[in-house]
Amino acid sequence: MEIKSYIAKSDQGPYLNINEDKVDVNLKDNLFMILDGFGGAGIGDIATSRVVEDVNKFYTKIGDDPEATLPFYYNKKFLIEGNALINAVHVAHKNLVNFNFNRQMGERAGVSGIFLSHAENMISMVMTGNCKSYFVRGGELNTLSIADSYELIAGDMNHNSTFPLSGLGLFDDLSFSTREFRPLAGDTLLLMTEGAYWGLSNREIENIFANEDLAMSDKVKMLISSANDKGNQRNQSVLLLQY
Repeated sequence: MEIKSYIAKSDQGPYLNINEDKVDVNLKDNLFMILDGFGGAGIGDIATSRVVEDVNKFYTKIGDDPEATLPFYYNKKFLIEGNALINAVHVAHKNLVNFNFNRQMGERAGVSGIFLSHAENMISMVMTGNCKSYFVRGGELNTLSIADSYELIAGDMNHNSTFPLSGLGLFDDLSFSTREFRPLAGDTLLLMTEGAYWGLSNREIENIFANEDLAMSDKVKMLISSANDKGNQRNQSVLLLQY
């Protein structure tokens, strides 16, 4: 199953002057990322750029060589590309931990993210932090991954509850989740940082993407504007993949 089209949008949002989010589309290697950086002033954007560079660089070293040594992780139930993706994220995490090591707390950075690779009609995903992902099939919204944030504890959404409980660069051990997913023709995958889903219920997101009168680009614009109408104050990024 091939990707027919994609939409990638990243914006600083209605209040911030710096965009610490990042979306990266690597069609050559079928590798996709959506990242939400956080930390001291002017440091989250540097962190997301470093993570993108590290994941792209290391993923191809493993994904293109089935005989390569996997330095951190191996699970035989995953494709080699899935194992390569997990290891690439581990490398990026280790490098960001080292980047933070001698810095004062206000100068350190962390990164939430969803990392996705596509091979053999299968999607491999690695998730950490407060990004969310869904797929739309037959007009229905289905959850792929939830945010690992204080929202799970608080039970509601406010600008404190969406702070991530995990992420690259935060702790020595990386807390992450993984899954494999086989998309079908007509599926749409939706990946979002915190600012894009801010204040929106699953039903509200589903209603936007079920509207057949809107082009996909307009649906992305409506998603972002709806979050802003709810009071979003964060950077906003959306990656949409159509199959």
